[in-house]
Order: sequence, then C-alpha cells, then structure tokens
Amino acid sequence: MAAYVAHLSGLLHARFVDREAELARLASVLAGPAPLGTVALSGPPGIGKSALLREFARCCAGLGVPCALVDLAVHGSDPAEVAIRAAHQFGFAEATLDGLFQASGRRALLLDHYEPGGALDTALRAAQLDGSGELLVVLAMRQSPPGSWFQDVEWGALLHDVRLDGLSRSAALSYCQRAGIHGSVAERIADLSAGHPLTLMLLVQRVATHPDGLSQSALLDVGETVLRSAVGTHAADQIAALEVAALAGVASEGTLRTALGSGDARWLFRWLSAHPVTVVTPYGLAIREPFRSFFVMSWHWRDPEHLVQLQKRLRMTSVEALQHGTSVVRLPHLMRLLALVDEFGPFGRALVASLTSGLEVGALRRDELDGAVEMLPYGGWRAMLRSWLARGLAWSRGIRGKAGQLLAWTTTIPLDASVWGSTSDGLTVLSLLREGTHLRPGERAVLHVTGIDRTAREHAEAILALAMVLHVERALL
Repeated sequence: MAAYVAHLSGLLHARFVDREAELARLASVLAGPAPLGTVALSGPPGIGKSALLREFARCCAGLGVPCALVDLAVHGSDPAEVAIRAAHQFGFAEATLDGLFQASGRRALLLDHYEPGGALDTALRAAQLDGSGELLVVLAMRQSPPGSWFQDVEWGALLHDVRLDGLSRSAALSYCQRAGIHGSVAERIADLSAGHPLTLMLLVQRVATHPDGLSQSALLDVGETVLRSAVGTHAADQIAALEVAALAGVASEGTLRTALGSGDARWLFRWLSAHPVTVVTPYGLAIREPFRSFFVMSWHWRDPEHLVQLQKRLRMTSVEALQHGTSVVRLPHLMRLLALVDEFGPFGRALVASLTSGLEVGALRRDELDGAVEMLPYGGWRAMLRSWLARGLAWSRGIRGKAGQLLAWTTTIPLDASVWGSTSDGLTVLSLLREGTHLRPGERAVLHVTGIDRTAREHAEAILALAMVLHVERALL
C-alpha cells in the first residue's frame, strides 16, 4: 500500500503543469497577514484541483509550514472525523476543529473533494472566526462557492475565490513533449483535450502504451473514463439533459423541452446551470470541452438513430425561430444550428470554447476605432479599414473578454458603391478593396474582416468561430 501511495503521489506530481500562478497565489495568502482565512479552489472535474493541493502541500513542506491534507471523498465530511485526521497529521493531542484553529503558528489545512452546504460549513466558519487566524484552509470543490458564504459579513471577509480554468495550448504541448510525443500527434492531443488535464494525461498515456494511439475506439475509451468522473448522477433524465445540452452546443430551457418532451424542463435546466461541467452564458447554457465532445461521441456510438432524429428536431426548431423570432433569440439559435452542423469538428469545438471562455459580442464603439485598427498587422489595411469603420460602424461588432476588454472586432464590408456613398475617398478605398479581392466589373461580393489583439492570439480559433457566426447572422439580415 505504501508503494502504491508513493506511485500515486508521483503521478499526481507529474500531472501538475502550468499552475504556477495559482500556486503562487496560495503561497501569497499563506505568507500574508493574519487572519489567513479560507481559499475556495473550484473548477470542473479533472481540471487539476487535487494535483494543485498536493503540489501546495509540497510547497508547504519546503517552507517548513505544517500541512494536513484530508480527502473528504475517502474519509467523509463529518466535522469530528475531519478534525481527528487533521490533528493526527499536525501531531496535535487535541483533535477538535476549535483546537486546530486556536493553535498558534502558521499551518495549512487542505480539504479535497469539498461539497458545500453541509454541517462542515458551519463548523469551519465557527472555528475560524474564533481561532488565532494562523490556520489557512484550502477547499478544493467542483462548484463555485455559494453566494451565502460571501453574504456572511464576518466569514465573507476571510474568503478567497480561486477558479481553475483549462490549461493553455502551449502547456498541453509542453506536457506532450515531455512525454516524448511531438508533431501532429501532440497537436491533435492538445486539440482533443481542450486544456483539460485529466483528458490530456489519459490521451498521452494511451498514445504511449497502445498501438491504436488516437483511434476512434481509443477516444471512446478515454471519453467514457472522463465522463464517469464528471457526470455525478445516475438519474436518467439528468444524464439526458447533459447529452442534449452537449449536442445543441448552446441550450435553453426550450431546448430541453423540445428534445425531451416530458419531464420538468425548468427544473432540469436549473440543475444543469449549477453543474460543474456547464457554463451559463448570455446566449444560453454550454457544456465545457472536452466534455461536450465526449457526450456527443458516446451518444453517437450508443444510439445513432436517436441522435439523428433529435438533431433534425432541434434544427427545425431553430430554423423556425430564425424565421419568426426577434433579434434577442436569433443569435443563440444560429449558434445552435452551426454547432449541430459540426458537432465533432474543430469549428464546433471552437464555437463552444468561445462561449465557455466568457467571450461576449457587443457594439464596437467609436472611441475604440484607433485601438481596433491597430490590431491589423499591415499598415495598408489599417488605412482602408479606418475609412470603412468611419462609415460602417453599424456593420461591425466588438468581441470582449470576461472583464469587458476589447479582444477582437469583426466587420462585414459590402463591396457595393451604394453602401460607400459618392465621396472620392470612399470610392477610392472601395476600388482598392475590389482590386485586392480580384472582383471583375459587375460582380458583387462581401468582405469579412476580423482583427484580433496580440494578447488574445491564444484564443484565435474561438474568436474566429464567433466571428463566423456574426457574419452568417449579417448575411441572413
């Protein structure tokens, strides 16, 4: 058993990659002024929370700070049991939460697989508020911290929220290279894993140990393993709701009602909204990659006939909404149609990534035009696009990140004199654009241009997928 534990610890250490920023934040809280408080470390299954906890435990050992790590999935969340196990690791005689928190000297208590809403919430809060302030608590949990934690004036002041997102593409490629995997195979693993550490590890192990490499059967095997760790329910209606949301790309309560027919679509949608593999966006609910692709892949393997029927039903519903709906519902239905067309392909993955990464579409403001044209790499294009944007701002949209910063913009340029007016400078730019696109006299065309900020190049595929949706929407109008 000791050899197995040592092997598992080494494996988890090997999985730790590209989390230096989060590790540094934990270390800074530990070294900061008392009271140290509680860090809620949240993220979807397999994102690397457990690996980060163990790496932080190694960091504490290197700093000479006593640390206790309790896995609640193994030992349960009874406050008394947690106190006994933590006290044993600290070497304390008094095995109570009050004793742990009142002791002097900096220490760290790490609780893995934490589930909020139980008796341990209340016990930790009470012990921390009455303690010395020198015990840092780190909770690794799938859900984001409940709003009630932050609404608690006393405890909320001691809380730190750290959200783990997917690994960068460069980190995934680096992990592959350290495992001796290079070239197109490494690129495909990076695409399929979508920054998900558990999927990345499983795909690398598969390539290293099986002759079939990344065959369809291998992907199904990996996908089933990942989904078993992520679903968290055996209820048929809940699993069906997850599958429908994955297939739709972007789902609403109406999507569930259309697909499932019977059942409480409202309750299921609310349940989905709180699931750790979903993201609530302004356009509907989306399943994170690679979970989305694995759900669809598994369904396609198990029941392809039903999948095809449901695709047809969802397409018909979205087409009808596009024909008769308002602008408020048009964009989500258009996203759904395009996701259904490419449910397994790179465009479908990129479109879902644009939603789950927090990208939002909005108006491109006139005071942003100087910064927008600077996103273009060539000076000649900058001059022409500046001239167009001064006229066609209504044909342009901004794409923003979570903080509202402009990451990209996209515009639709009709190469038609009636749109450009009769001024000499406008007609000159139009002539240059027509010449650059090799249009012959009498031909008409539309030019789509997207500028991406240098800081957002890592998300270029997601941005371009979202821009494509906007151009299709403009074509429909």
